[in-house]
Amino acid sequence: MTSDLLSQLDVTSDASCRQAVDQVIKECGTLDVLVNNAGIGHACALLDTPLDLVQLHMETNYVGAVRMIQLVAPRMMSKARRGLIINIGSGVGYAHMPFSGAYSASKHALHSISDILRVELAPLGIDVMLVAPGFIRTSMVSNFNSNPMSKPSRFGYQAFKRSADFFNSLSAALASSPQSLAQRVVAAAGRPLGPPRHLALGSGIWWAQLEGWLPL
Repeated sequence: MTSDLLSQLDVTSDASCRQAVDQVIKECGTLDVLVNNAGIGHACALLDTPLDLVQLHMETNYVGAVRMIQLVAPRMMSKARRGLIINIGSGVGYAHMPFSGAYSASKHALHSISDILRVELAPLGIDVMLVAPGFIRTSMVSNFNSNPMSKPSRFGYQAFKRSADFFNSLSAALASSPQSLAQRVVAAAGRPLGPPRHLALGSGIWWAQLEGWLPL
């Protein structure tokens, strides 16, 4: 069994996902843990968001996770040890965040299936843990600044740029390190009584959870 294995994986491709899973099984003999962490994000008013970009958000952030789960879960069921699926959601999966409609919708969908799969897979010996990070210091914030956010709105959203700038400055000021997030996820996954159903952590997560309960 190899100790380290690096494989290219495109979660929007059936062939790529299947090849990566088969490679892990071939090299390691088993697959105990799946972490669905692939994702994209763009900030844009929903009326200004191209439909193909909306579809790409869902295909990457939501359908990609389902694709991997359908490939991996049957492999986990064939062994004696319990399997674990960790879905990396987002604080916006609790909240309603204007100017990120495509991203927020995809994360809400991922949150929903995490709860559904927890019930469906428990009798099969597979645990499901949803991780909902707050502000994390990754390239996601800079990606939010990319096209199409920088283009003028066709519908006169004058507050759009100001809202995005505020979010970016707040994210940068409060962001937690990805290393600290990973350490806490690993610790939670290894709890003697089993992993928690939801793990909400990181700077600003309290705001997202509170906002989810408040009317817009």
